[in-house]
Amino acid sequence: MSIVVTLNGKVATKEQLRELPAPIRRTLKRLQRRHRIRATGILVGAANTAVFKAVLNIYTSGSSATETIPDRAGTCVVEAWAPGGGGHAGLGSGCGADNGAGAGSGGYSRSSISVIGQANKTFVFTIGTAGTGGAPNGGNGGQTTVTAGTVTGFPTITVNGGLGGTSTNGGTGGSASGGNQANTTGNTGAAAHATGNGGAGITGTVSGDGSPYGAGGSSPVGSSNNGNPGDNGAVVFSYTA
Repeated sequence: MSIVVTLNGKVATKEQLRELPAPIRRTLKRLQRRHRIRATGILVGAANTAVFKAVLNIYTSGSSATETIPDRAGTCVVEAWAPGGGGHAGLGSGCGADNGAGAGSGGYSRSSISVIGQANKTFVFTIGTAGTGGAPNGGNGGQTTVTAGTVTGFPTITVNGGLGGTSTNGGTGGSASGGNQANTTGNTGAAAHATGNGGAGITGTVSGDGSPYGAGGSSPVGSSNNGNPGDNGAVVFSYTA
C-alpha cells in the first residue's frame, strides 16, 4: 500500500518530498509508521496551504483600480482609509495672528473574508483625493471605496473624507460603512483660535500596513499663510493562508 502525493496535479518526486514543509513531512512519517505504508508522492490543497507566503499590497492612489487575489491565498483582510480635509488658512496678523481651524480626518473600515477558490478574481477600488489647504477655507477629502469586482462574498466598503477647516469650526471626521470588522469615523480637527491641529489619522490593525493614513490638515498662524492639505487615504490588501 502507498500514498500518492501530488503537487499542482503531478505526482511528487523524491526530491520534492524532501523539500516539503516540515509539518507535512512529519505527518507522512507518522502515517508510514502507523500503517506501514510507503509515501511516493499529501494532497495538493494541504501542500499549497503550507507553502503559501503572506502577501501585503498597499495603495495610496487609484481610480477604479483592480487588485488580483493571489493563488493559494486563504483569507484576505481589506483596510480602507479616506483622505483628510484641508486646514483653514491662518487668522489675523501681527499681535492678533492666530490659528484657523484644523480639518477632520478620513474614515476607516476593515473587512476579512475567505478567498479560498477565488484566485485571480479582482477587487475594484478608488482612493479619494486629499482636501486642499485653505485659502481661506480648507477643501474636503474625497471618498474611498472598495467593491467586490469579480470576488464573491465581499460587501462594498465606503469611507468618506474629512471635512475642511473653517474660520470657526474644525472639520468633522469622515464616516465609514461596509466593513465586517470595523467602521470608524474620523477625528474632528481643532477649532479656530486653538492649536490649529487637524484630526489624527486612524491606525489600522494589519502589521506593516503603514498607517495611520488620512489625517486632517492643520491651520497655521496668520492670515498670510494658507492651510495645510490633508493626508492621503489608502487601501490595503493582506493575504494569508
